[in-house]
Amino acid sequence: MIDPPRCQDQARDRRIAEAQSIAELVAAVQEPGEDPRDLAEERGQLQARFAAEQAARIAAERSAFNTKAELKKMDRWLISMAAENAELQKRIPASEDQRNTSDNQVAAQQGDVEAHGEILARTIARLKQADELLESQAKKIKRDWQFYKMSLTLFADRVARLHRYLAANGTEAADRAQRHLIESMK
Repeated sequence: MIDPPRCQDQARDRRIAEAQSIAELVAAVQEPGEDPRDLAEERGQLQARFAAEQAARIAAERSAFNTKAELKKMDRWLISMAAENAELQKRIPASEDQRNTSDNQVAAQQGDVEAHGEILARTIARLKQADELLESQAKKIKRDWQFYKMSLTLFADRVARLHRYLAANGTEAADRAQRHLIESMK
């Protein structure tokens, strides 16, 4: 809240200009009995809010980092599954060739034909299972990606609120917070 204009007090203005810290500035601005607010208490509340916002920002950063790590892990797993899928795809023609050979020898080796048919069925079942797993993992990665983007949006919103807060509470606090934010992002 902005106070209404007051009479010019040169001594008070000089004390404000010479203030080296926030405590000195508060002492220079507040004259005894002038303001019913308890600036020390208000400062404590603002510091508590600032600490809470910093903790929330750090939690959001950790959450985003964990989500990103999980996405990378899922991506590696997806690549592994794709390689296994490709390997299984390569095995299908070989299994089909074996089946054709077995068909040519049906009279002599009927038992072998059935065995190769089972191998083919298991290979196709594994391929279908791998395809289903791949599809479900792709959906999960998409959901995780959406959550990650939402976490980044939430983090950006919190940083914007922190900047607005710091802008409203002085450039010294904003400079410290900006330096801290830059260091934490390295």
